[in-house]
Amino acid sequence: MDQKINQTGNNSLSIPIHRSRFLDVNPHSISALAFPPPPTDTRDKEWLGFGVLAVGKSNGDIELKHYVNTATHSQLSVKKQPAGKGWVLDKTLPAHAPAGKIHSLHFTRRNPPPKSAGTYTQAISSINPYTSKHLRLFSSSGTNTVIEWDINTGKILNKLSSDGGAIWSMTTSPSTNSLALGCADGRIRLVDLSSNQLVISRVLAHVPTRLLSVAWCRSAHADASNDEYDEQKDGWVVAGCSDSSLRVYSLENGRVNDRLAVDKTNHEHTLIWSVNVLQDDTIVSGDSLGNVIFWDKQSSSQISSFRAHEADVLTTCVSSDGKTVFTGGIDQRVSQFTKVSVSEDRLDTKFFQSGSRRIHTHDINAIAVWPPQGTATSSALSSQVPVVVSGGIDPHMILTPGGIPLNRKVKEKQLEISMVNPVSTSKAVTFADSWHKRSPYVPLNGRNTVSVCRARRWIIARRDNGISVWRLKSSDEDYGEGGYDKVLDTEFKFRTHLISHAVSPNGQVLAVSDAYETKLFTLADNGPPIPKKVKLQEPLAGAQYIEFTPDSRRIIMALSGASSVLVYELDQGQPTLLKEWTNKTTSARSIRRMPDRKSAASSMDVDSESEDEDGDKLEASVHTLACSRDGQWLVIADYACNIQIYNLDSMQHHATLPSLSELPASIQFHPLHQSLLIIALPNCMLTFYDVEKKASPAWSKRLNVASMPESYVQLLDPLQGIILNPDPTTLPPQFHDNSSSTLDPHSDSKLIAYGASWMCVIKYMTAEANGNNASQKLSKNNKRKMTKHDRNKLAADVANVRKQMGEAANGIVFQEDEILKHAEESSFYKMVNRYQPIACADYIAPSELIVVERPQADFVADLPPAFYKHRYGRS
Repeated sequence: MDQKINQTGNNSLSIPIHRSRFLDVNPHSISALAFPPPPTDTRDKEWLGFGVLAVGKSNGDIELKHYVNTATHSQLSVKKQPAGKGWVLDKTLPAHAPAGKIHSLHFTRRNPPPKSAGTYTQAISSINPYTSKHLRLFSSSGTNTVIEWDINTGKILNKLSSDGGAIWSMTTSPSTNSLALGCADGRIRLVDLSSNQLVISRVLAHVPTRLLSVAWCRSAHADASNDEYDEQKDGWVVAGCSDSSLRVYSLENGRVNDRLAVDKTNHEHTLIWSVNVLQDDTIVSGDSLGNVIFWDKQSSSQISSFRAHEADVLTTCVSSDGKTVFTGGIDQRVSQFTKVSVSEDRLDTKFFQSGSRRIHTHDINAIAVWPPQGTATSSALSSQVPVVVSGGIDPHMILTPGGIPLNRKVKEKQLEISMVNPVSTSKAVTFADSWHKRSPYVPLNGRNTVSVCRARRWIIARRDNGISVWRLKSSDEDYGEGGYDKVLDTEFKFRTHLISHAVSPNGQVLAVSDAYETKLFTLADNGPPIPKKVKLQEPLAGAQYIEFTPDSRRIIMALSGASSVLVYELDQGQPTLLKEWTNKTTSARSIRRMPDRKSAASSMDVDSESEDEDGDKLEASVHTLACSRDGQWLVIADYACNIQIYNLDSMQHHATLPSLSELPASIQFHPLHQSLLIIALPNCMLTFYDVEKKASPAWSKRLNVASMPESYVQLLDPLQGIILNPDPTTLPPQFHDNSSSTLDPHSDSKLIAYGASWMCVIKYMTAEANGNNASQKLSKNNKRKMTKHDRNKLAADVANVRKQMGEAANGIVFQEDEILKHAEESSFYKMVNRYQPIACADYIAPSELIVVERPQADFVADLPPAFYKHRYGRS
């Protein structure tokens, strides 16, 4: 423990912090990445915004993430937008037993966006991947089965056996209406996706080797708009093989037309781990020798060959312009290759290696680029800079601007249009010169994997198939070595990996769930908390989110992949159903963001009706829920960004809040002001709502983007959660007699927001002031009182700057009152950056905080050894 943090304000108190690093849950490595393809009817238009990202993990889970922009003033133009916060975890599709590493991951589109969606930019930004039926997700794990996932429910929708052994590789057709599977028996199987069923439509010619990689290309001379065009006949497929060759298949007859050979070493075959196709039919391959080779499909000859990597090239990806290629492999490097013109008539072109960066610490397994290939930008000077996303054995997902090298004239033009760097604060946007961003690997392996039980001073961590519990010793106990004990480490048998867990506030009931079933266990009061399974009269369905009421008498479950919420009464461990709510209204609303991104300045957006192609309203499953400290109010947020309020006393629907601009990171009720709801968004914005009055408090209008310091708003890591000092009267009796656990009398106007690498104490107002002067009293009473000496010194500094710079000559006008006011207002936010990466932060007792960290140094020894090549003259 023995760390302290000062809260803001004159009467602030220092609270003890337990800095805990005993967590033994490791993040899983990244094995596959996928972005959704562009709609077929809008491929020639510029793609603005960012799409959902699917991340395949080594344990078989699939994480779905959305991009979070930094909130800015509404007056800022798109060109002045700061760097975003990257992709943030929304939900996890749990692996089914037996689980295997995700080898291939691909999105397809069932239908184009609805014609009524408006312009291209509006159509993309208004489609919610969790409520739209247009996106389909397919994966393979090195077995003989390809799986289609239901993105909304998180469950398996379809399965198909290849009938040809293990699936070594998989790709989609250009129109995403078909899949190509490279199987262990040496045959490529084409899967028709035109219906809701998966059907093998064709089997291509057999080759006596393994098909390690496969790519599908539409002929550059084919007219895809022709009604008679058939991609399963008019296109072609290229496969990378394990016998030092690539094979090109004609889909007209299903036979091998060409065989492209690569070099061997020491009479050993070279493995073609990755293959891709550019828009002009150029083939690019990456092999086990570290070579990146560009091939001319017409002449079946090499165009260019680069020894770009010191070991195997495991992945290749083509940028949106179809002229830039990114490769990655075992040597931890990402390389960029660009196609340029070498003659004035632009007919002669060649490829050159325009950049190579070592941005990972271990093997790179996957690379994806947003916007995806096929989304042609209007010009090289588009304000949309490609983002290269790479991942591998080390837990970090790396984001790097993927701009191409620019000549001097273009660079001058670039400064004029101010190209936006979507990754970092650097002005450089080219791949070779820009800064990369390491996305945090916390939260670990899913949302809410680490929680706290205050009554028994427990820290609970959820693993794939089990639960671990540590007990933190109190101040009146002998700390000894470490100050904690591991009291429980148990495994469960479920059909999938665990997706949720909860411990009752009194520490007597444990609930764990997978995608299909929830199990309850009682925990002993004295001694080791050995779980004893509750024999249920009827099995409980799987729950995406589980919450106990503060009195531990009720359990609330949000069903997995459904819009239903069930409330059970716990009578001697047996649950009795009291109420079931199904949020029909959540399915009818979606979020539309304006193309100029001015909606980022507000946490609320305009609602709009959204229906699928059949006219049926799409249901949105529950994202998160929370219960008030007095057990009266229940708030439910779904994946359509809607929030519903229910009264648990009357068991009736109470109110519907305006839609949020994005999915919330945390929702909590205030511990003292029971009807005050606090909503935190990943972009660090806070929203306050008075449930009883069905309105936002007047004083909360001060907490907008304009009033927040840039150091807080423009944090590169997204907000993960908020924590509030608990009220001792709502806790078990042992807290009432503890003199050290007294509630800070000023803590009702403070909260702590935290991300992976930061914590921020935020001061706000909860008590209403008299009349309409609430906001005025807030600004007066909560400002940091500057001493007379401080004010005089600051005023002297302002005058000195005026004198040095010359107010009249340069046209610079300083407002002394505004500068002084800004210096005082900064006391509302106190940043702390000493704790990272933060897996969880919460109060273990009133005015006693615990921060759970999981540094990479603690588990790097558990990772496979990284590639190392000894160089002459180096030890």
